[in-house]
Amino acid sequence: MDNDYYIRKWEVPSFTNPDKIYTVSLTKNGEYQCSCPQWIFRRKECKHIKMIRERENIEIIKPKPIIIVNKTPIPKFSVSTEDQRLLSLLDEL
Repeated sequence: MDNDYYIRKWEVPSFTNPDKIYTVSLTKNGEYQCSCPQWIFRRKECKHIKMIRERENIEIIKPKPIIIVNKTPIPKFSVSTEDQRLLSLLDEL
């Protein structure tokens, strides 16, 4: 892939074979990729990616779904004169 596709790259030694070096890359889309077999063949986060995320203190933030519970409008409440007077007195404090 084009080098403009990646924001950052790290070289991480293999945990089982110190002669092997894997490359962990962060894409512009925020996806981590690794050159190790775990990521290449399974596309699952490997220990090399986990190590980089922990070292760099990077957390993957997933957006929370928006749940619409009720579409009925919120009723408007009228404020009495006494309530208005009380609110104005509280504002003065």
